[in-house]
Amino acid sequence: MMPKIISFDDAIVATKNQDRSLLMGNGFSIQHFSYQTLLKETNLEADEPLWKLFEAFDTFDFEAVIRSLDGAAGVEEVYGNYAQATQFRQEADRLRKALVLAIRRTHPSHRSDIEAQIPRCRIFLEHFSNYFTLNYDLLLYWVQLNTQGFNDGFGLGKEDGGFRGPFKEGARCNTYNWTCRAFVPPPVLV
Repeated sequence: MMPKIISFDDAIVATKNQDRSLLMGNGFSIQHFSYQTLLKETNLEADEPLWKLFEAFDTFDFEAVIRSLDGAAGVEEVYGNYAQATQFRQEADRLRKALVLAIRRTHPSHRSDIEAQIPRCRIFLEHFSNYFTLNYDLLLYWVQLNTQGFNDGFGLGKEDGGFRGPFKEGARCNTYNWTCRAFVPPPVLV
């Protein structure tokens, strides 16, 4: 049986006076980083094979296409088709670089570029006491900057030769950036 899905507002009312945690993926910054937007910013031509792979797989997912190219390269190597394997690996690298350049083109260059969005984001984030993000989201950081109640631990400790630490004993963070595959978030309200 499918669980009942309730609206965000109903979930907030149902959890009044409770600690809430938020797990964020790329959606927080989707305006700047949707795969569809990024693909348009790659400067790939619609008639070239890399673009056609996105169409053939019916996806905008760069990682899926890159994995496919890497997988195809491995198959070609096993069959002794080293030139084709090399071409697939080069295309995978080319796509990685195109993705990085597209991100650079679409990402706001300064906090002031998103100033109008910050109040709405703050209102949304105020519903939660802990924040878990699956990517280091500069937009989230800019929203949290100079906003009371957010602590990612980077400001803890004391400055010594350009480095910060050791962290204060008993210090508490409430913003966690995913940095390893061992990260397992606690149960969250969706």
